[in-house]
Order: sequence, then structure tokens, then C-alpha cells
Amino acid sequence: MRSLGIDTSNYTTSVALYDTVSGKMISRRRLLTVKKGDLGLRQSDALFQHTVALPDLLSDLFREADVRPDRVGVSVSPCDFEGSYMPCFLAGVSVADAVGAIGSYPCPLIIVDMGTATTISVVDRDKQFLGGMIMPGLRVAV
Repeated sequence: MRSLGIDTSNYTTSVALYDTVSGKMISRRRLLTVKKGDLGLRQSDALFQHTVALPDLLSDLFREADVRPDRVGVSVSPCDFEGSYMPCFLAGVSVADAVGAIGSYPCPLIIVDMGTATTISVVDRDKQFLGGMIMPGLRVAV
């Protein structure tokens, strides 16, 4: 069984593929860039940098591993309690949705996830993640 983990925390984009049979793990990560003189990142800037980094990190990971995951896990919030939410986690959620859908349905795909936020992702017939959009979730929008 091969598991893909995705984490889009405040300052690092991380992906890892773990094979339970061989015990081998391959991981890739990229630090987000904070402009000189700034004290941190706005959530929108972190979300954008994660969205840009994930396709490259995953391509590199899958190229080295030469396998695809059987399951996907993704961080969805900074803490495991009600109301713990940061938009930067949406980049990982969207990509995890796409990876899961690619393993279950023929491409091309449009994937809609209606959680705290509504995300729409597009995958082409060559299984390439083209991008997507993020909107307020139903409860927030009403």
C-alpha cells in the first residue's frame, strides 16, 4: 500500500510518498518565500505559493517513485478542533481531491469539493492538474 501525504502549512509545502511494503519514503518540500522586511505571509500569499509549488513537487516525487498512491492524506487545518481554519490548507485539499479522482475516474475531470470553502479543480485527459478556483463554502456564502 502506498500513501501520499500533502501538507500546506504556513511556511512549507510538503509532499511524501510512503510504501508500507518496502518501508521506503520519498519526500519533497519547498519553503515559502517571505519578502525581506516582512514579518510573515498573508494567507492569500501562502495559498498562491503552495498552489504554484505543489505540481512541481508532486511531479518530482512521482518521477522518482515511479508509482502512484493507493490512498491520500492531507492536512486540512492547523489544529484538530472546531473553528481551526486557515485558507493556505486549501491548496493541498484541492490537489488531494484531484489525485483521488484521477485514481477513480477517467480523465478529463472537473472536481468540486463543497466544504468550508467550495473548490473546483480541473484535470486534463493527460492527468495533469490544470488549476482551479476557490469560493466561500455554502454556509459562509449564505
